[in-house]
Amino acid sequence: MSCGLGSLLKPMTEKIDYLVSNPPYIEDAVVLESNLDYEPQNALFGGKVGDEIIKQLLDEVLKQKIKFFTCEIGYDQKDKIQKHLKNEIFQSLVFYKDYSSFDRGFTLKVQN
Repeated sequence: MSCGLGSLLKPMTEKIDYLVSNPPYIEDAVVLESNLDYEPQNALFGGKVGDEIIKQLLDEVLKQKIKFFTCEIGYDQKDKIQKHLKNEIFQSLVFYKDYSSFDRGFTLKVQN
């Protein structure tokens, strides 16, 4: 696989069949607990709303017709993801919960 530095999927040159991502998804204004101080900020915060990077990845997945995309999300982002995809064509969108029963991620199957 050849890829260089870039933004999200921009440096990828090969066809991707399955993309798995745990992107930053916390809203920039959120004050985190002190036990997360060791985490790099760019690994946690996903923008003003928090889901901007997830939505950019979704757009790239659909554009490149990547067959499957599994992505971690914040517990309150399920509705925003569904709304972002409401006018898109795909085969299935399945959300999953974590052990505390919070929405935690999804798998998107793009129609080919």
